[in-house]
Amino acid sequence: IATIIEIIAGATSLASLLPGGLSGAGADVSMSNFTMAKPTVQITTHEGGLEVRIVLKDISVDIAVKAKLKLGPIKTTIKTNGTLTVKSVDVSSWLKLGVSAGKVTASASWTKAKIDGMKLSISGLAGLFNPVFNLILNGIKSDIEQGLEAELSKQLPAAFAAIFATLAINDTFELDPLIPGGSGKVTMVLASEVASIALTKAGMLASINMGFSSTKKVPHTNLGAIARAGCV
Repeated sequence: IATIIEIIAGATSLASLLPGGLSGAGADVSMSNFTMAKPTVQITTHEGGLEVRIVLKDISVDIAVKAKLKLGPIKTTIKTNGTLTVKSVDVSSWLKLGVSAGKVTASASWTKAKIDGMKLSISGLAGLFNPVFNLILNGIKSDIEQGLEAELSKQLPAAFAAIFATLAINDTFELDPLIPGGSGKVTMVLASEVASIALTKAGMLASINMGFSSTKKVPHTNLGAIARAGCV
């Protein structure tokens, strides 16, 4: 399960969380070329729920900045490029799992994100405007945290519901005739559904309802039921 969540987290980019760039303090910021190290995932079960912790490290993204500045009576617009790096993003989420009509349901009670070690490096002379870019940086940090919380609050429950849905196996397979006289192979149908999911500090237990069926293959004449009369 943790490996699947790692894949989901690794596929999440700042561009998908913050489409169209950012606006704030008279500046627009667009992002591209998002990279990061392999995320780590920790899953802890509790009574009635489970906690998922995801740590994203060594994040880097190229940015393009277009900022409007006013220096006394002079108004100007500057365009520049740079790189935004983040040491780590620590995300924790509390999930509740249940079963309704054989389908696994999941929801996030809360999701929190914390960013550490964010640094914005602007190329060229534009790096002199540190006060302006510090305002932009603070705005980016807040928006990234909120974007991660909103996005993972949707993705994590959907991922866990999909994972547990795979426990219900519905398939067909063939067997050789079990009784002499049978003609051809017997097609068996396996149907199952998740009956319940229990979460405790000790772990997680899922129960499955399962059944088999097949078409009639052995010739048999129904002679009726045995009747008894006059018995003492």
